[in-house]
Amino acid sequence: MAGYESVINKINKSNDQMDEQSVIKYLEAHPDFFDSHLDLLLKLKVKHPTGSAVSLLERQNSLLRDDAAQSKEKLEKLIVIAQKNERLFYNLRQTLIELIEQTDLNALSSRLEFCITTLFKTDSVRVFLFNKQGNMEDKWLWVDRNLLEEYMPTLLVSDQCQCGEFDQDKRLFLFGDNNIQSAAIAPLISNDGEAHGLIALGSATPNYFNSKMDTMFLQFLAQTFARLVQKLV
Repeated sequence: MAGYESVINKINKSNDQMDEQSVIKYLEAHPDFFDSHLDLLLKLKVKHPTGSAVSLLERQNSLLRDDAAQSKEKLEKLIVIAQKNERLFYNLRQTLIELIEQTDLNALSSRLEFCITTLFKTDSVRVFLFNKQGNMEDKWLWVDRNLLEEYMPTLLVSDQCQCGEFDQDKRLFLFGDNNIQSAAIAPLISNDGEAHGLIALGSATPNYFNSKMDTMFLQFLAQTFARLVQKLV
């Protein structure tokens, strides 16, 4: 009889010492456990970051409110980004409509400068071509390809836009203006892979163009402009 009672006591003692992982596994397997034990939610206490103890239900409500606030903040940021992209798309569309109507390089370059400075609030726009020489009256600038590659060694190789606060030598080479503080540069490479030059956008505001900005719209503009140049040279 004594042996039986000893076994029972060991079983009870074992049950009282259920480890945390067993509790976690049980609750994970029975997520509706507290539906029939609502009073237990008010008895359970969870330490709040402030140090005070609150019921599990109150803590859960607090976490849900925090999640809702974070979700609202993220949604507001996404709306701002969407609105910005919508404005960029509209301005890009207007620019492309203007460009495709031009019939010569001067008109094309002049229209690009007008649209970019007006719609995108950019202080300076330069078009550089190295496969067609011009004169002082032309709205585009001829540049020796070797000289261009000396200042921008990776531009034509990578076919990627470059944005940021370039050093003074590069800014003077591109714009001939000490007031330009940041720039965005896009190579002009047509659909057959032929490189024609580049377009450079400059701003007197530091960090107006920066290395972290999205260049998708600028690259699309440059690709379209390169194809128009290809037809006119």
